[in-house]
Amino acid sequence: MKIQIIPFILLCLGIIGCDLTAKELVKNGVSKINHKDYKGAIDDFTMAIESDPTIAVAYSNRAVAKSYLGDLNGVLEDCNKAIELDPLLSKAYSNRGAAKIGLGDFKGGLEDCNLAIALDSNFVEAYVNRGYAKLNLGDYIASIEDFDFALRRDPKNTQAIINRCIAKLNSGDFVGAIDDCNIVLEINPKHAGAFANRGLAKKELGDMEGACSDWSKAGELGETAIYDLINEYCNN
Repeated sequence: MKIQIIPFILLCLGIIGCDLTAKELVKNGVSKINHKDYKGAIDDFTMAIESDPTIAVAYSNRAVAKSYLGDLNGVLEDCNKAIELDPLLSKAYSNRGAAKIGLGDFKGGLEDCNLAIALDSNFVEAYVNRGYAKLNLGDYIASIEDFDFALRRDPKNTQAIINRCIAKLNSGDFVGAIDDCNIVLEINPKHAGAFANRGLAKKELGDMEGACSDWSKAGELGETAIYDLINEYCNN
């Protein structure tokens, strides 16, 4: 059973490695990302690059801002430039991997995450992204191992937990999937994906009343695609 989901991919920021003026622009850009002003952040990173075109982290962080605006090809371009300037910048490999995953290039994303992890063996976001790539390549056990590693270092990482839930669903561990969805809902009681996936696990275990209840809640929280399942299994 292959469960289709929206990518839960992670991109990360860096602010080191610049001269003072450009560094301030990069810091301003990071602050704007944190305040969801992505266009303003892009402007700041662009000014930093214009001030000093050799600043790798400005390209890497601009890639993050572009990702929030859905410009994944722009993410690839900026990460490529960041890596050209600083081949040891692990964040740029992870961010490029996330963009490739978002574009459906799961093998390419996996390779970039491997490079990021080779540079930083404790890089949580890279493990989560690599786990997601493996999940979509059908390597469920290996994906669970990556999510487990990430969660040992960041136990409340909901992206890792929900993706591990989906990997368990696909591998037939429905009880484990429910456990993971429960953890996500303890952290975020309004996580529509957790309700939707918990409902799938309950369905596989024969608990249609519980499944329909979870799917209904997921729909109320904005997971509109779930109504196809509600109409098929719950409105009889």
